[in-house]
Amino acid sequence: MQAVCGRFTLTVDPLTLSVHFRAVPRTESPAPGYNIAPGQKIAVVVKNGEQREVVPMTWGLVPPWAGKGQTVRPLINARAETVTQKPAFRDAFRHRPCLVPADGYYEWQTADGHKIPFRIVRPDGGLFALAGIWNPPSAATAGFSCAVLTTAAAGALKNIHERMPLVLSGEERYAAWLEGDRRALLRPFDGPLAAYRVSAAVNSARLDAPELIARVE
Repeated sequence: MQAVCGRFTLTVDPLTLSVHFRAVPRTESPAPGYNIAPGQKIAVVVKNGEQREVVPMTWGLVPPWAGKGQTVRPLINARAETVTQKPAFRDAFRHRPCLVPADGYYEWQTADGHKIPFRIVRPDGGLFALAGIWNPPSAATAGFSCAVLTTAAAGALKNIHERMPLVLSGEERYAAWLEGDRRALLRPFDGPLAAYRVSAAVNSARLDAPELIARVE
């Protein structure tokens, strides 16, 4: 089975992203993606002083203890139930929260031995954020790295997979995650989300094209 929250989409232009999240691009933002996968550079929103910035980071958190030349498997997800306790995540959760902008994510349902991909979106197709944490460059990596939090699936999404990313929607929750009581947000999303089936072509992380988000029957 694919990793929980192992793929997502962000199909808007950088200006739309910046306006929605009230953030200033630090450098050129990564291009829009229809099948964003771990290991890729993604657009991440962080709080820097009094302003928010859009920063490119590698999806896959490098643990703080990783040393130079050490082979470490990057961590793409952190469970909301244990993120405050596990050594790999707790310091980043306390001090380095981030928002991972998205307009959809993929999840795979297993039925009769087959894995069926679905794209999960807001009913209006709008932007939202996946709650994340990040680490700065270290001896093991030259760049910033991040992970997406996951939680128990909510509502009808349980029929697709028992887990889902920790979804945040709206300015109030964006602000709370970046500079408020993050613990209060460690729960399944209580807003509306819709799921629709997409082509099995999305199974390949090498593919990235607009037709991947098209609905199939």
